[in-house]
Amino acid sequence: MRKLKKILLYLLYAVMAGIVFLYLLFPANLAKDYIQFQSHRLVPDFMIKIGTLSLHFPWNVKLKEAELYYPNTSLFFDQLKIKPAFGPLCKGKWDFLIQAHLYQGTLQGNARQSPDQSKWLFNADLRDIQMDQIPFIKMSPYLKMIGALEGRVESVLDANQNLNAHAQLLISECSFKSNLPVLDKLDFRFDKIELVFLVDRSTLKLQEARAFGKQFNAIAVGTIALRQPIEKSILDLDLTIQPQTGAFKNLDDAFTKELMTLIKNDFSIKVFGTLDAPDYYLNSAIYLN
Repeated sequence: MRKLKKILLYLLYAVMAGIVFLYLLFPANLAKDYIQFQSHRLVPDFMIKIGTLSLHFPWNVKLKEAELYYPNTSLFFDQLKIKPAFGPLCKGKWDFLIQAHLYQGTLQGNARQSPDQSKWLFNADLRDIQMDQIPFIKMSPYLKMIGALEGRVESVLDANQNLNAHAQLLISECSFKSNLPVLDKLDFRFDKIELVFLVDRSTLKLQEARAFGKQFNAIAVGTIALRQPIEKSILDLDLTIQPQTGAFKNLDDAFTKELMTLIKNDFSIKVFGTLDAPDYYLNSAIYLN
């Protein structure tokens, strides 16, 4: 009995020593190259660029300053933790838990293969993503936007690299400012914006978008044809603006104030062009650009 205990203690010591050496001697650069290679091999249209990589107990891989590239979009993570689910992995199936910090908010999700291994399934819960930190919005000369985004995204990537996604998002305490003529005189502030959209291959379909504020409410529907780079995506959106009482009383611009006083009820805006060069019609009759 004493001999058995001694053997078990030696085995435990050997295992613990092995784990310690594994962590101390973990080949971070080799692992970083391997992850970049394997992710591109599994999903050819997908690429990842990693700043630094480290291994943490129990078997979490932590990536810092990681950027994910996929046609039409990219995401930058200050920190990304990936943990394999060992049950599915032992059966030869890929299944990962994901935690991330990005754009001053957080992401928690899961990436796994379908039972027949023909598809990749992704889901993610987002919290406190700051809109003004998202690169496209941050760099856009036509759009200034602040607010905190949260919600859920579910997506499927099939064997032909076709992406389908569904998202339900909420943006709180949102301020929107456009540099387009006439609209640049209006200050849109919303208590919340509710978004529901689908991504079907290379088309984003805005199923429902509702904004609620003290001066304006708004509704939007339409599509965005996704292109690469993302700023070349083609807009086809219909917006209905619902002014609330006193929405235009503080306007300083005489022309805009006179124009808006002619609008007794809701007015519509047709948005077209591209993300980096948008254009629009007001009330489908007056061309303003």
